[in-house]
Amino acid sequence: MTKLFLSIAALLFASWFVANSPDDPVAAEIGSVKWNRDYQSAKKIAAESETPLMLLFQEVPG
Repeated sequence: MTKLFLSIAALLFASWFVANSPDDPVAAEIGSVKWNRDYQSAKKIAAESETPLMLLFQEVPG
């Protein structure tokens, strides 16, 4: 019975892991703002368009 339980638990864990692993390392953004994740590129675009540059430091748990 324990072997069956462990097998089912391992299968569920593996399926959860596969289902929650993103194909694209950059998650889709929600909203109309297009965020740039490359500092040098964003700095250049902000200088060219004469707009302020906003930096967001986000802690990703895990």
